Amino acid sequence: SLEGKLLWKFTAGDSIGCRPDIEEGRIFFGCKDGNLYCLSLTGQLLWKIRTTGPISDDPLSYDGYVYFTSEEQNIYCANAKTGKINWKFPTKGPIVFERPVICKGSVYFGSTDKNIYALDARTGKMLWNFPLQGHPRSACTDGRQLYVFCRDYNIYTLTLDGKLRWRFRGDHFWIREGIVHDGILY
Repeated sequence: SLEGKLLWKFTAGDSIGCRPDIEEGRIFFGCKDGNLYCLSLTGQLLWKIRTTGPISDDPLSYDGYVYFTSEEQNIYCANAKTGKINWKFPTKGPIVFERPVICKGSVYFGSTDKNIYALDARTGKMLWNFPLQGHPRSACTDGRQLYVFCRDYNIYTLTLDGKLRWRFRGDHFWIREGIVHDGILY
């Protein structure tokens, strides 16, 4: 609680290294044991999805679905109420990406295969991929463009249909997750 009192406790199979997400009375979080867990607000396990790799990055719940990545090279979309997998999309490298980004019916994410991907959020069909010089770590959007923060010290700005608008090379920065506010990228 906000007063420092333990309200409930849940024991997962290993350490939890990501932020949870909450939608419609459900808490979603990934675990190093390879499971995405869904709990009630009172800590009761509602369902879990087993993958073959650790889940280190934040899930994203949106419009009745939960999107999450696993280091086994897949991104998943599951029904947030039932845990039934709607689709799974493979990449050619482990996915270590802060959290997927959803905008205008597409889900965007990056992989250690040095690509940023755009998929149809409902079907999982690949719309495009864009090769980068390094491993993308996170992205954000202003609803018109996608800003990709990469471990090669570049920020790539892509149109929502996958075309490069500009690239900025920094000296020695690595941003976990940016934000756009009032027309400025932070």
